[in-house]
Amino acid sequence: MSSRKNRILYSPGDRVSHYTVIKILGQGGYGDIYAVTDEKNGIVKAMKVEAIGSEHQGLLFEISLMKKLQDSTIFPHFYDSGQTDTHFYFVMNVLGPSVSNTRRKLPDHRYTLSSALRIGIFMLRA
Repeated sequence: MSSRKNRILYSPGDRVSHYTVIKILGQGGYGDIYAVTDEKNGIVKAMKVEAIGSEHQGLLFEISLMKKLQDSTIFPHFYDSGQTDTHFYFVMNVLGPSVSNTRRKLPDHRYTLSSALRIGIFMLRA
């Protein structure tokens, strides 16, 4: 594990609680998402981390929101959350690529109008 300006950076093999880091899945403005293996059952899950000293604290709100949305078929399953000396984390099931990452892979980096409208409608329903 290394840090970069209040950001936690994990390497494959690093452990947080009973989760072992496989690889990084994405990086945001204030936190990162990792693929991890749950050592209790061997299932691959996603772990989102945010430094305790981060300029923007959003993960604790996200955790409380995720817990409230567990009856939904649209949102990922929340498994676990916790805190280390340096960061907060929560664990959920692994989803596909983000809407933003998918858009970057498209020609001209844009969704068609039809796709953008369908994505928007789905988001509003969620």
